[in-house]
Amino acid sequence: MSTKIELWTQQSKKVKELLFDQQRLTVKKRYIEQKYGSEAKIFLKAYDFFIKEAKKIVQKPNDAEYPFWAAADPQTALSGGGGFLIQLKVPKDRVIFFDKKKWNQILNLSYWIGYN
Repeated sequence: MSTKIELWTQQSKKVKELLFDQQRLTVKKRYIEQKYGSEAKIFLKAYDFFIKEAKKIVQKPNDAEYPFWAAADPQTALSGGGGFLIQLKVPKDRVIFFDKKKWNQILNLSYWIGYN
Protein backbone atom coordinates (compact mmCIF):
# COMPACT_ATOMS: atom_id res chain seq x y z
CA MET A 1 0.00 0.00 0.00
CA SER A 2 1.26 3.43 -0.97
CA THR A 3 2.12 6.11 1.56
CA LYS A 4 -0.55 8.80 1.72
CA ILE A 5 0.29 12.48 1.59
CA GLU A 6 -1.70 15.53 2.61
CA LEU A 7 -2.96 17.76 -0.21
CA TRP A 8 -5.36 20.68 -0.30
CA THR A 9 -8.00 21.67 -2.81
CA GLN A 10 -10.45 24.54 -3.05
CA GLN A 11 -13.85 23.53 -4.35
CA SER A 12 -17.38 24.89 -4.72
CA LYS A 13 -20.07 24.01 -2.19
CA LYS A 14 -21.58 21.50 -4.64
CA VAL A 15 -18.27 19.72 -5.21
CA LYS A 16 -17.52 19.72 -1.48
CA GLU A 17 -20.88 18.11 -0.70
CA LEU A 18 -20.42 15.46 -3.41
CA LEU A 19 -16.91 14.67 -2.22
CA PHE A 20 -17.98 14.28 1.41
CA ASP A 21 -21.00 12.19 0.40
CA GLN A 22 -19.26 9.90 -2.12
CA GLN A 23 -15.70 9.99 -0.67
CA ARG A 24 -14.37 10.10 -4.25
CA LEU A 25 -14.91 12.27 -7.30
CA THR A 26 -13.71 12.26 -10.88
CA VAL A 27 -13.52 15.20 -13.24
CA LYS A 28 -15.50 15.04 -16.49
CA LYS A 29 -15.09 17.10 -19.63
CA ARG A 30 -18.58 18.53 -19.26
CA TYR A 31 -17.67 19.97 -15.83
CA ILE A 32 -14.78 21.90 -17.38
CA GLU A 33 -17.01 23.10 -20.22
CA GLN A 34 -19.65 24.27 -17.72
CA LYS A 35 -17.12 26.03 -15.50
CA TYR A 36 -15.13 27.84 -18.21
CA GLY A 37 -17.76 28.34 -20.93
CA SER A 38 -16.30 29.82 -24.10
CA GLU A 39 -12.75 29.60 -22.69
CA ALA A 40 -13.04 25.86 -22.06
CA LYS A 41 -11.29 25.03 -25.37
CA ILE A 42 -8.06 26.62 -24.09
CA PHE A 43 -8.19 24.68 -20.82
CA LEU A 44 -9.09 21.42 -22.55
CA LYS A 45 -6.22 21.76 -25.01
CA ALA A 46 -3.78 22.17 -22.11
CA TYR A 47 -5.46 19.46 -20.03
CA ASP A 48 -5.39 17.00 -22.95
CA PHE A 49 -1.65 17.58 -23.33
CA PHE A 50 -1.18 17.10 -19.58
CA ILE A 51 -3.16 13.83 -19.60
CA LYS A 52 -1.14 12.48 -22.51
CA GLU A 53 2.12 13.15 -20.70
CA ALA A 54 0.84 12.21 -17.22
CA LYS A 55 -0.03 8.69 -18.41
CA LYS A 56 3.72 8.12 -18.65
CA ILE A 57 4.03 8.77 -14.89
CA VAL A 58 0.75 7.80 -13.20
CA GLN A 59 -2.02 5.48 -14.31
CA LYS A 60 -5.26 7.41 -14.80
CA PRO A 61 -8.34 5.87 -13.18
CA ASN A 62 -10.63 4.43 -15.87
CA ASP A 63 -13.60 6.55 -14.79
CA ALA A 64 -11.67 9.85 -14.67
CA GLU A 65 -11.51 12.01 -17.76
CA TYR A 66 -9.39 14.82 -16.32
CA PRO A 67 -7.17 15.41 -13.28
CA PHE A 68 -8.34 16.61 -9.91
CA TRP A 69 -6.20 19.61 -8.97
CA ALA A 70 -4.75 20.02 -5.48
CA ALA A 71 -1.81 21.74 -3.79
CA ALA A 72 0.78 20.69 -1.25
CA ASP A 73 -0.08 23.63 1.01
CA PRO A 74 -3.38 25.33 1.88
CA GLN A 75 -2.27 28.84 0.84
CA THR A 76 -1.54 27.72 -2.70
CA ALA A 77 -4.87 25.91 -2.87
CA LEU A 78 -6.66 29.10 -1.78
CA SER A 79 -5.12 31.14 -4.60
CA GLY A 80 -7.78 29.91 -7.03
CA GLY A 81 -10.68 32.10 -5.89
CA GLY A 82 -13.74 31.40 -3.77
CA GLY A 83 -14.85 28.10 -2.35
CA PHE A 84 -14.20 25.65 0.44
CA LEU A 85 -10.71 24.51 1.42
CA ILE A 86 -10.62 20.71 1.69
CA GLN A 87 -7.81 18.58 3.09
CA LEU A 88 -7.19 15.34 1.18
CA LYS A 89 -5.15 12.23 1.97
CA VAL A 90 -3.93 10.83 -1.35
CA PRO A 91 -1.66 7.88 -2.19
CA LYS A 92 1.69 9.43 -3.12
CA ASP A 93 2.04 7.17 -6.15
CA ARG A 94 -1.16 8.73 -7.60
CA VAL A 95 0.17 12.33 -7.52
CA ILE A 96 2.15 14.38 -10.02
CA PHE A 97 3.83 17.51 -8.69
CA PHE A 98 4.68 20.34 -11.07
CA ASP A 99 5.48 24.06 -11.12
CA LYS A 100 2.27 26.09 -10.91
CA LYS A 101 3.84 29.15 -12.57
CA LYS A 102 4.89 27.13 -15.60
CA TRP A 103 1.43 25.54 -15.79
CA ASN A 104 -0.18 28.99 -15.71
CA GLN A 105 2.03 30.03 -18.62
CA ILE A 106 0.64 27.11 -20.60
CA LEU A 107 -2.95 27.98 -19.66
CA ASN A 108 -2.35 31.62 -20.63
CA LEU A 109 -0.81 30.51 -23.93
CA SER A 110 2.37 32.38 -22.88
CA TYR A 111 5.01 30.44 -24.72
CA TRP A 112 8.59 31.62 -24.87
CA ILE A 113 10.82 30.35 -27.61
CA GLY A 114 14.55 30.92 -27.30
CA TYR A 115 16.97 30.90 -30.18
CA ASN A 116 20.72 30.30 -29.96
